[in-house]
Amino acid sequence: MDDVLNDSIETSLTLNLYKNRNDSEAAHHNATLEIIPLQAFKNINNFNSDRLQRTAEKAYPKNNRPRGSNDIKSVKYLVSKIKNDNNTKPIYLHKKGKKYTLLDGAHRVIAHHISNKQNISAYVVT
Repeated sequence: MDDVLNDSIETSLTLNLYKNRNDSEAAHHNATLEIIPLQAFKNINNFNSDRLQRTAEKAYPKNNRPRGSNDIKSVKYLVSKIKNDNNTKPIYLHKKGKKYTLLDGAHRVIAHHISNKQNISAYVVT
């Protein structure tokens, strides 16, 4: 199982979206790949839309870096990757009704925003 999928499953369990790991894994394996407009991230549960800034440093100011300098390194790496080959792994979202919750991919969302992309690929878990 890749790290991104495992992180998403772990987040879904931490947020109590599923009763157990087996239920979460089953839901993740039935996820659909969708194109999500970045505008949607202004209203996504557990995503801080204030992070939608023009630079990694503005998205993650010194007093608000959960992973320390790794937040900046990660976003800059992803921006470079998008610029060079336009390819990052899809993020993971959980959808219940019309509400989305981010399960994995905050740095990728910010990197796409910095790169002036309009959309991002996401596995949507229901």
